[in-house]
Amino acid sequence: MNSRRPARSYCVLFQPKYSSKDAFFSGIILSVQQELFARDCSCSFGLIKDGYADFLKLNRILRSRDTQGILIVGQIPPHYASVLQTNFLNVVFIDYPGDPDVSNPYNAVCVDNVYGGHLALYHLLRIGRKRILLICGEEGHYFSNDLLRAYRETLADHHMEIDPRLVVYADFHVKGGFKATQQVLEAAVPFDAIFSNDEMACGAIKALKQASRKVPEDVSVVGFDGLPIGEVVKARH
Repeated sequence: MNSRRPARSYCVLFQPKYSSKDAFFSGIILSVQQELFARDCSCSFGLIKDGYADFLKLNRILRSRDTQGILIVGQIPPHYASVLQTNFLNVVFIDYPGDPDVSNPYNAVCVDNVYGGHLALYHLLRIGRKRILLICGEEGHYFSNDLLRAYRETLADHHMEIDPRLVVYADFHVKGGFKATQQVLEAAVPFDAIFSNDEMACGAIKALKQASRKVPEDVSVVGFDGLPIGEVVKARH
């Protein structure tokens, strides 16, 4: 007779934009799955779509499966989070600090984006860069807010004013970084450095090369994520 206990069941939820197609979040999702398997836990995945009715249906399905816990990767609407907290004992946000509108206490595993931003920006200032182009992701997104906070605090520490033309928003990906940099170049806004996430930084480098701006001689570029693509691009320059 097999007396082994059944595996504990967990579900990893994420919105489509944080899916396995995203270079950053695919690594997080894979790591979560590996850690659960290493602890003899089963792991399923679920997409959080825009429709609230679809979300409630997903919630009912997860409850019927005796799901032990929910791991949410990336951002989620606060009222969605509150529903999950009501129905599941273990709900953890991953790479999302949460929102004041989430009604109950919660656990979150996050990167300190503000601290990382400080380190990157201090480095650029230390090597003599004075006009840093900040390419954020989507306006209002928690990651963008963190980078902007680091940017403001670092420049304030150095008694430097912010040129609003040097703060732009994009879509987190290579194409967004390329387009944002191209637009700043076309507007003839002077800059000697760029700070962004890894993917957008790679797009920025592409735009700089097309404009015959040398990296890092003319423009220093720092990406923040630690993705493999950053190592490849660094090896080429």
